[in-house]
Amino acid sequence: MRIPGPAIPTAIGLLLAIGAVEPSLAQFGVPLTPQQVACEAQQLRRLQSRTASRQFESTIFLWRAAATGGLYRGAVLSNGIGREQASQKYKRFERQMAFDLAFRTGEDFLDPDRTLLPQATLVRREAATNFDDRSGSAALDLTVDLAPRVPNPISPTNPLRLDVKTDGRGQDDGASRAIALADLTSTCHAEVTAFDQQVFSILARTLRGTYCLSGPACRSASSDRALGAA
Repeated sequence: MRIPGPAIPTAIGLLLAIGAVEPSLAQFGVPLTPQQVACEAQQLRRLQSRTASRQFESTIFLWRAAATGGLYRGAVLSNGIGREQASQKYKRFERQMAFDLAFRTGEDFLDPDRTLLPQATLVRREAATNFDDRSGSAALDLTVDLAPRVPNPISPTNPLRLDVKTDGRGQDDGASRAIALADLTSTCHAEVTAFDQQVFSILARTLRGTYCLSGPACRSASSDRALGAA
């Protein structure tokens, strides 16, 4: 769902694993058991609880990227409807920043004599990022907190960061024992196919939630949009 303001976004990717149990998709892989679906949902929830975007009305999608454990893909999206200053007409906008997230059980790039620590790498996927206005405060961002405890991912203490600002980051690396404690490198099943990846990518580019479902403010916004369209 889409959350207004600087709040914790919900990873809609939690729901995507359920699609693998549909009989119509059995030809693309072995249907998942309820236990496997529950395992993956819990793992994605643990990862989701560490992610955040400060962009207003942002959504974060997460899904498994491979049959092996510890590899994820996702997208940060922000969309809405606003008035153009010149014409005062309503115009729809949408920004998307795609990313890959990889967890590894233990590496040390600098000193092979040191005790290995679980590692994480967060990378922006340029080919799937359609927002390239890299200036001002409107740039999308994403943080993944690798701290042992994450009471509020909006204020991370050991973050990986991505954004699309001019002087921003397109890749970030980090190490933390919390990766192992949160069990982010294991695999609940090996049924992740190319078809799954295509479906997840399409859903991330088409499925949109909204925080405004009821109440006077929502009715007022709906009326304004109707007048703008007229």
